[in-house]
Amino acid sequence: MTQRHRLVVLFGGQSAEHDVSRVTARHIVAAVDPSRFIVDAIGITRDGVWQRTAVADAITSGTVAELPAALETAGTAIEPLLAIAPTDVPVVV
Repeated sequence: MTQRHRLVVLFGGQSAEHDVSRVTARHIVAAVDPSRFIVDAIGITRDGVWQRTAVADAITSGTVAELPAALETAGTAIEPLLAIAPTDVPVVV
């Protein structure tokens, strides 16, 4: 079996496209093959705070269809560089 990659999905941000980014991230998360990727969804608030969201829980439990149309940027605050730092699996941002 091929090793899974960690897919970091960054969304939100301080631009005028904040809401569009949240919707796009939702579509990406719904399309990801969980047998190939470990999803790490990082929401960036309008104030520029990076937060790790609980989207991975929805993927693991098979409840992606229940996610809102636009992902929320709320979660646990993290340092930006730590969000994309390499781990024990290859990282795709």
